[in-house]
Parts: sequence; structure tokens; C-alpha cells
Amino acid sequence: MVHDPANRTPETDAPIAACLTPPAMGGVAVIQVVGSDAPRVVGKCLRSRRPLDLATMDPGEIRLCRWVNGDEVIDDALVTVRQDRGGPFIVEISLHGGPRIVQRALLMLQQAGARVVEPEELLDEACTAANAMEREILPLLLKAKTRAAAVWLAKLVQKLTDRIKALLDLIESGEETLARQELAALCQASEQAKKLLTGLRVVVVGAPNTGKSTLINSLAGREQAIVSELPGTTRDWVEHPTAIDGVPVVFVDTAGIHDATDPIEQEAIRRTHQQASVADIVLSVADLTIPFEPGRSPYWMAGGDSGTSAHVPTVVAVANKSDLPPHPSWQDVLSAETGPLRISALTSAGLNDLETTLVRMTGLTGWRQNLLAPVTPRQVECCRAALSALDARQADPQTASRWLKNLLEPETRG
Repeated sequence: MVHDPANRTPETDAPIAACLTPPAMGGVAVIQVVGSDAPRVVGKCLRSRRPLDLATMDPGEIRLCRWVNGDEVIDDALVTVRQDRGGPFIVEISLHGGPRIVQRALLMLQQAGARVVEPEELLDEACTAANAMEREILPLLLKAKTRAAAVWLAKLVQKLTDRIKALLDLIESGEETLARQELAALCQASEQAKKLLTGLRVVVVGAPNTGKSTLINSLAGREQAIVSELPGTTRDWVEHPTAIDGVPVVFVDTAGIHDATDPIEQEAIRRTHQQASVADIVLSVADLTIPFEPGRSPYWMAGGDSGTSAHVPTVVAVANKSDLPPHPSWQDVLSAETGPLRISALTSAGLNDLETTLVRMTGLTGWRQNLLAPVTPRQVECCRAALSALDARQADPQTASRWLKNLLEPETRG
């Protein structure tokens, strides 16, 4: 969005502010303020132990401040500032509060002189000074399924730009082998980034009354699924969105798998298999208090039943109701090195280990600090093309550099 300086008014000349993160799961919200006067306006709401001048902050600096209204401390805030090629200041504030804190912060910015707008308008303004990578990444903030993912995206803009520039320096200095290794890591990490942004689909299967719905309620942190002592309470699949370590997850509750003669139950079980066939992970739940039957579920400690689909989901086997004495037939199963995770959906015992396992199986362990990856199809294409150009047998550094430069600013074709 380009404004004509001759037509500016005090209102249009004011910095603009918006919350870029969605009202979704997670505990961090990102507010961005854009404008030549943004440092002064935001500074009215901040208190810092050290002298703070946002207009002179280093672009790579992150300051921990207090978001204050007079003497009242509203929240802790992480603040960064950048200014690209003489364009407007872009001040980014990460708050740890919920929607009400965000609403109050925006109101305070408005009272300090900012104009609160929709995120799309802010991104248009901010992108006038951005490189191609920033123009592509910032809109993804509006679609992020968790605030943690949105914060990661906001930081990715600078981190990925810096990494690409570093790769260009490596190629120019003849360090092609090292550049190839780092590019390969970026390409591989793009798969994990895709999972972070699109989310995981975890389908929970098992025999009737094994505690699937109770387990989902515990994992989701709220009572969503109807639970009952009567077997067969769940007659169709139901989705329950949540987040684990900031990773968006949809748990799918399904009808119990058993030998059924009733047409309605047969259809419900067919839908269970259908859901499992398109899952990222199948969570196969068994009851510790009844005799162990390996064939009770086709997914138990196996590769899953993908039917006609080429996709075979990963299976995680869990033995539920560990708060009760296990049936003797489980002794060998539980003592095996590759045995199931032992949990209690009722008391939450073992659920932390289960959540850690789910995140680890996606390759996202420590993603907040360690994940650095291209996130759009064009970015992935450029990285892969550059990697191909650095093939050890017939390296073409000039072509690799051209692809990386194109990643930062696409070549114009005319």
C-alpha cells in the first residue's frame, strides 16, 4: 500500500497497528506497529530496566520490557524493531496474555496515537519495505493455527533472510560443500515446517470402552467428548482441535472396533478405518484391565490398515487404565522393550510422555529454537534448485547463487 505524502492527514500519517496472530491455541500474541512514528508511540506503553530508544535499536536485538498503563503492569513483552531501506519503522511486540490483554494493548496503542487496522492493511503497509521472502511469510501469520507458530513465522522472516545471505557468502568464498550441507538441511526441514503450519491429524482407535474419549478430553485439556461406562458411546468420528507444545493437533475420536452385526455399527466401524487411513498418526488404545488380544485392533503395534490408500500412517500403541491393576496377560507385553506406552487417561499419568512421543514422531522436538526452513512452495523450489546446482559431481555455483538471490527478490521477467 503506497500513500501519497501530499494527501496525508494526521489520521493517515499515524502509525498503524494490528494483531497478526489468530485467536487460536497457544499463549503468545504478536502485535505489529508500522510507521515513521511507531517507536515513539509504542514507547509510551513500555517500561524497561535499561534506557530504551526504539528508534535506535539494532534490528537483531530483542528487548524484554513491561507493557504498562501508567503504573499498572499489563504484561511482559518482547520487542523488536527494524527499518528496511529507509522505509517505515516496524515495531513488533510479543505479549503472553490472552485475547483480553491483546484488546487492551491495541486500545492503549490507539490512545497513544496509533490507528488500529485489520491485519491485511498492516501487512500491505509493512511490505512496502520488505523483500520477497517477507512478503510471502507475513500473510501466513494470519493463517497460523497456533500463536506459537505465528511467533515462529514472525521471527523466521529475519532468520531465513540471514541464512540465505550467509549461504551466498559461502558460495562466493568457495565453501560449496558446506553450503550444500546447509541447503540440504533447509530442504529437509521444510517438511517439518509444513506439519507445523498445517497441523497434525491424530486418529484415536481401539475397541469399545477402552477410554478413547476420556483420553482425548485429557489431551485436549477440556471435556469435549461424551464419555460413558457403556461401550459404544461414540457412534461416529468427531474432531477435537488442540495444541501440543504449540503444534496444532486435531484428535479424531472414533467408534470402537469390534465384530458387529448391526448395520449402523458396521458403518461406524467402516468410518473409523476410513479416518485412520488418512491420519498422520493413529493412536491405538487398549485396555490394561482386560485380557490382551493382539488381534483386537488391526492397528495394535502394527503399521496400520490403509485400505486402498497409498498413505500408511504411523501407529502409536498405548495401554490405558494404568491406574487399575493390569490383567496378568499383559505382563510380557508391558515388559517388552518395544512395548506400548502405559498411560491413565483418567489420572493423566503418562500423558506427558505420550505428548512428547507425538511431537518427536513429527520431527518437531525443539522446533521453537531449532526449526529453520522455507515455508512457501516458491521458497522450497528455490532452495531445492540451488541444492541441485551444487551437486558435488557437477557443481554450478553461479546457478546456485542465482536461485538463492531469486529467493530474496524474484527476477523480473519481461
